[in-house]
Amino acid sequence: MAERWHCMIISDEGKCCWIYELDMKGNKSLFKLCMKVVMGITGVMAVFLLGLDIFKGSGIKLKTIELLLAIFTAVLVITELAYAYIARKYHDHYAMVYEMDDDGIKFSQIEDQKKITEAVGLFAAAAGALSGNYGMIGSALAAGTDSIYTPFSKVHTITEKRKDNLIEIYWSVMMNIIYVDDEHYDLVLEYIKERCPQAKVK
Repeated sequence: MAERWHCMIISDEGKCCWIYELDMKGNKSLFKLCMKVVMGITGVMAVFLLGLDIFKGSGIKLKTIELLLAIFTAVLVITELAYAYIARKYHDHYAMVYEMDDDGIKFSQIEDQKKITEAVGLFAAAAGALSGNYGMIGSALAAGTDSIYTPFSKVHTITEKRKDNLIEIYWSVMMNIIYVDDEHYDLVLEYIKERCPQAKVK
């Protein structure tokens, strides 16, 4: 397991709200995702430059290959340094809040460590007795955070990465990352799959 805190609240209407704090050193899934995106963009650039050489009729030049190798190396180093900087900024823990109902799921990140502590305290106090007050809990946790909302009706792909406690959902050209603890992983995965019958599951 790669999280310190996790807690889920389910309302009487079946709405879910939970917090997950990821250990950025113990779970490298975020780093892998960053590398996938950055290398994808760099790959497109490589195809363009190589295609330009071929279009000019000069064949693939050695200078172009050397340039691409230098770019790939620089991108790799910069991405690793950037990830290390962000991990240090978040004290190696990245806190996420999720709110999910029949229509979709919202992911919010908490950057401030004080807010992380407050969020965990709120969950501890709200568990059980306040489980029906979903709206208040979700609004309080998500206040002042950056959010991404995914409507289930537009999801076309669901990717299961159980060993990383991760579910990736894709819609249009966007992606939402959903982290869930072991105890609730199957519950959340089935909830999403049932509401996205059009989606391909990987």
